[in-house]
Amino acid sequence: FDSQHGNPCTASVLAAGGGGSSSSSSTRDIALLLARGYQKGGIVASSLLDGNDQVRFEYGHKGEVTCMVAVPPEQSPTKTPLLVSGGLDGCVCVWDLQKKDRLGRFRCRSPVLSLHWPQTAESTRRRRRRRRKGRG
Repeated sequence: FDSQHGNPCTASVLAAGGGGSSSSSSTRDIALLLARGYQKGGIVASSLLDGNDQVRFEYGHKGEVTCMVAVPPEQSPTKTPLLVSGGLDGCVCVWDLQKKDRLGRFRCRSPVLSLHWPQTAESTRRRRRRRRKGRG
């Protein structure tokens, strides 16, 4: 993959849910992935535990992938883990890591150099509840 798509130029570490329709998650359902964006537009997500490639998106961007952000299932509109990538081609791509498919591609007027996925109100409420319980 490296020889075909050039050198990696951006990376992001993410925790992706293991799948299924269950709303509860456990640590065994979580996969730690290292997502790498390449000069020629490809993206590979590999397991941090064994190094094996879990997901490959070979064609999404027509140039260098410049940034990526991970979206956990609880913040995703699809309730599955997402990866959002931006590139010098002026596109933002949304990838479903569970289905291993691109959900959408959006064109911008200039290169995309950074991305941010806002936290949802629900995930903020959950975090506040956990903090209160921990303070006891």
